[in-house]
Amino acid sequence: YSNEPAYATLRSQHAQFHRCAADVVATICDGRRADARVMIEHGSDYDQVSSRVFESIAEMKRRVEEKTGLIMGNVMVGILVVDATLIVQSGYSQHCHALLASSVVAGRRICGLLALSPRECDQFEACMAQAFEDVLPPEVSLGMLPERVRVGARVIGVTAMPIRSTGDEVD
Repeated sequence: YSNEPAYATLRSQHAQFHRCAADVVATICDGRRADARVMIEHGSDYDQVSSRVFESIAEMKRRVEEKTGLIMGNVMVGILVVDATLIVQSGYSQHCHALLASSVVAGRRICGLLALSPRECDQFEACMAQAFEDVLPPEVSLGMLPERVRVGARVIGVTAMPIRSTGDEVD
């Protein structure tokens, strides 16, 4: 995103914010606390620059979400997330509808969407349970999933990887 005009604006405003903040700190260090309070009041340069930085951050967030949406809408593979009960979560790529031959994807069990036999589903569930328990390395537990499955007339590739929380736990 560094080539985005909104990014250049954000960087410039962020630098300006730090210059204003440095002026406030210098004023405090000079022992002029009352002047420093005035420098950060509503309507001050500091306040205006700070507001512009927040607006620019919001604009960058909108741009990221917009580009992410474009990518997800045009990706040539289906991307989805399942929870520990193997229910597909919302936010999947639209190609999942065609790949999985289903108009409804979110809220459904992945085994059903992949049209797995009962035996295949048991194996799939066991591998995924191991992945969510996070005892074995994901390459081991998820490496036992089928690489390809037939869904109707299509043969689709399956790749799984854990999503980790900030605490490094499988989410």
